[in-house]
Amino acid sequence: MPRRRHESLGDMISTVAFFGVSLTLAIASADSFFFENYGKAVGFSLAGLMCFLGGLRYPIARLADKLGWPRKKW
Repeated sequence: MPRRRHESLGDMISTVAFFGVSLTLAIASADSFFFENYGKAVGFSLAGLMCFLGGLRYPIARLADKLGWPRKKW
């Protein structure tokens, strides 16, 4: 079974880094919306969302395991 928990210091550091970058991108996105630079704001928002989901990679993997996804069909 694949690893689904934070087992090392490196895992914890990378998770904190994902959340930190996510927060920074959220602030940059809000700033870009304020200055009506919508293309940059949407890009920052999408990147921030991806970083936030990267920080939640272990809980997402555990949820996928509980739901039985992905199912092997061969």
